[in-house]
Amino acid sequence: MRRNKISEVIGNINQKYVNEATAYTGTAKVNRRSVWMRWGAIAACFAIAVSTVFVINYINKPVVDLPIVNQPNSDSEKEFIVKNGVLLSYIGNQTDITIPETVSKITNFAFIENKNADKIEVVRLGASVEKVEINAFAGLSNLVKIIVDENNTAFVDNDGLIMTVDGNMLLHYEREDELFFEMPSKVRWVGAHAVQQTELEKINFGNKLEHIGYNAFMKNYNLKAINLPDSVTYIGKKAFAECVSADEGYIPKNVEFDGDAFEGVPFYISQIINMTVGEIESVYGTMTEVYSEQGSGQPVYILERVPGIELVFYDWQYGVPLEKTIKPTEILVTENKTAIVGLAVLDDISIGADRIHEYDASMTWDYTGVFVKIKYDEFYVTYRMQLSVLEFNKWGSNYAQMEKEFMDNPKGEIIQIRIEQIK
Repeated sequence: MRRNKISEVIGNINQKYVNEATAYTGTAKVNRRSVWMRWGAIAACFAIAVSTVFVINYINKPVVDLPIVNQPNSDSEKEFIVKNGVLLSYIGNQTDITIPETVSKITNFAFIENKNADKIEVVRLGASVEKVEINAFAGLSNLVKIIVDENNTAFVDNDGLIMTVDGNMLLHYEREDELFFEMPSKVRWVGAHAVQQTELEKINFGNKLEHIGYNAFMKNYNLKAINLPDSVTYIGKKAFAECVSADEGYIPKNVEFDGDAFEGVPFYISQIINMTVGEIESVYGTMTEVYSEQGSGQPVYILERVPGIELVFYDWQYGVPLEKTIKPTEILVTENKTAIVGLAVLDDISIGADRIHEYDASMTWDYTGVFVKIKYDEFYVTYRMQLSVLEFNKWGSNYAQMEKEFMDNPKGEIIQIRIEQIK
């Protein structure tokens, strides 16, 4: 009801009844019904007045702008959850997706909860996309190509490298038939899955790299070394996982990283044998004593950041805190995630015989398996193989013949790997 209409209604109230109601003093004896009618008239007037004030205030109330919610322009855009220009998640099932024009920013982990994320092969960035956070594409483990709109001013395809225009971030590596990759000099951040599962054998990481995203270099099976610059401050989840040929490498001591960032990387394990307790804890996290191999001697420790390995200290007592300057005597690898000299737990030793430098003549036998000690660079690796009862019975006590036949034809499933220092 508009203000002038309300005033019109109020004006229609008979002034006679209002005057009679206000003139009543209560001293004269009057009909009870007449008294209540007069009081009713007063109440009606009061109610109308209050209502009038309320309605007028409501009419004059300023309009408050509601938050802008991006409305999809097509059915395909309904698969994108967008708020105030930020792509929060994708709920569709397309393998080739085009980011809507309403999106200016893609937030971290926008795709990771999509059950079909690993089937997405192409992402198209329109002209409106100005920012992609470092882990925005986490979960897109089979992403083949990022196509940048020619009118986009924030990202560029630089000869097979999808990067920010300023060169600070590498989103995706798309070069083929390349064995050596020189990281562009300005790159500070490498995005999720950016350089995953390539044919690269060597990478120069530059000297400005700071932040390595989720699965960024995962499954580079031919990569021989991972030498990171001291500028690196953070390494994301499984960033180098399954780089099984990386026998050499360097990790800055004060870098922060998830425990599985180097899962299955040989140098990550083998380098521990030449590190002090203090150095180990600064890189691999807290050490916890779990048991002793020899009564009160040879305590065994596990590491917070490296599941599946144990550190043995021969010249120490169980229950006595370790000194920061001592080194472990042996490393035990008990899970099948990490290959040492190209072989991992549950592998058959025959598949990696050609990758072993030499056999040590001394071998130890027992009724559960055979131990083969191998000299490799600066440490020994002992592989323990499980042999069947029939194989033991075949040789009986003729250990010399057993050794000869085994050396001529190495075989047996590896159930444990031990690494020890060469003194």
